[in-house]
Amino acid sequence: SLDVASAVSIQELVQLVKTEYDQKIDLLINNAGILVQKAWDKETYDSTLAVNTAAPVLLSRALLPLLAPGALIINVSSGLGKLENLSSDYAQAVTAISSLDALQQPAAAVPFNADSSMGSAPPAAGGMSPTYSVAKALLNRAVQLMAADDGFKQRGVSVVAVCPGWCRTDMGGSTADRSGAEGAASVLAPWLKTDSSSNGGFSRDGAALEW
Repeated sequence: SLDVASAVSIQELVQLVKTEYDQKIDLLINNAGILVQKAWDKETYDSTLAVNTAAPVLLSRALLPLLAPGALIINVSSGLGKLENLSSDYAQAVTAISSLDALQQPAAAVPFNADSSMGSAPPAAGGMSPTYSVAKALLNRAVQLMAADDGFKQRGVSVVAVCPGWCRTDMGGSTADRSGAEGAASVLAPWLKTDSSSNGGFSRDGAALEW
């Protein structure tokens, strides 16, 4: 099994794909994620960013040579990662990131700040899980940078972020307002060509979202 937080595990997957399959990858969906509700501490922050931000960047870059020309990378993000749901200090830090290398170690690029108002944000503005909101905002930034990266562009690989909405899954819980099928349809919209967002875009249910 793949441990997305482990660079060794990611390289083992790359070797497996190389040796076991003779075709290129047309579609990569980065879906792994963790959410710890209401926690605002360094341990939760670091582990959440490792899985929700660094892992999609590391996996996408590692698999890039195995992607087919014109392949698509879909990154499952969240509306909680919109910049409007971050405190001003974190919103500024996220938008200032200009390197994919930095996002391979996001907790170092955007360090935890125990005194930030992010830790006391109301639920509707990222307070349900402030670490999750920061991690998904950084993932959205990573999507923008991958879409603009020469290595991805030279292979014709498109990179997008999607929001599945609040779904009735193990993470979302039984009171969520959308089914898992509805969330999956939103995730797959770019692949099924029902999504109006362009390379580097962010969407839900095929409609473009603001960052």
